[in-house]
Amino acid sequence: MKNLLMITGACILFTSCTTIETRNNKPIPEIPSNVLTIERLDEIIKKNKNQYQNCANKILLNGDKSLPKNSIITIRMIISGNGIVKKAWKESASYKNSDLDSCAIKYISSLKFPPTLNGNELDLSYPMPIKSN
Repeated sequence: MKNLLMITGACILFTSCTTIETRNNKPIPEIPSNVLTIERLDEIIKKNKNQYQNCANKILLNGDKSLPKNSIITIRMIISGNGIVKKAWKESASYKNSDLDSCAIKYISSLKFPPTLNGNELDLSYPMPIKSN
């Protein structure tokens, strides 16, 4: 089963993860602050985005100048229960440039996230905009 969630204008598609369910209409318990949530994932990726953008800018300045405005790459990643990115790859992109793909994959792979709530790995997709100057 797939769940589609909206975060600050970006969709994140979870293809296999643990979900918290309500029981007998009781509220969902508060998630501890030291575990991975959608908000924390988004915050960590955006907090360090200059590292990715610098790599992309070098490629754009030295090569392909034809990047369409509002380009997006969607990175698929598997995050282990302890927050390490086990695998990342390009799921789709609105452009054709393997060097830019490598920047995004390298960036996502370098990030460390908090552990997941139940220690299960997450398989998810994350869209990343590429700003062309």
